[in-house]
Amino acid sequence: MTQSAKSQPWLSLGARRWILIGGAAVVVAGAAMARPLAGAVQPAALAGTAYQARVIVNLSFSVTPIAVKIPVPAGKRLDIERITLFGTVLPAQSSQTEVFTPVLTTTVSGRKGDYPIPPPTTIPFPNGLQPLHLIENFEMFGAHADGGSDSPTIAIDRTDLGTIGQIAVTLSGRLE
Repeated sequence: MTQSAKSQPWLSLGARRWILIGGAAVVVAGAAMARPLAGAVQPAALAGTAYQARVIVNLSFSVTPIAVKIPVPAGKRLDIERITLFGTVLPAQSSQTEVFTPVLTTTVSGRKGDYPIPPPTTIPFPNGLQPLHLIENFEMFGAHADGGSDSPTIAIDRTDLGTIGQIAVTLSGRLE
């Protein structure tokens, strides 16, 4: 220790106290300022009521497209955020690039719009005619759909005559 530190030990102790007091004051002030900011941002981000609808699409032995309505309450408009497809199909051929093409059709104020969904990822089995497990989780921010009789429709157009299976389609968003 230096001579000055031996003769005046209270200086170093006092400096430590001021540093601790100043640090505590900064933490308290930061916490007090952060609370109003977090409260101001949340309501805007949560506009509307969360909504999710799920339908099962059964693919039978056929070449015709299959369309299923996804229910949205009458008098409401769904601000679509995400569509998820999950299921298992059994193709007629062992190696196939695209089993089917899904398209979501919505109606807003009497005007129809089609949204092609990217082909789902397939998880094939290593041999022969085994099931393909499908999954697609697609963001659709900015798409809307009216409810009631104008509820959105998911259509699946198959490229293989013998593709059979079952696919769960979930539409998520916020009701306005």
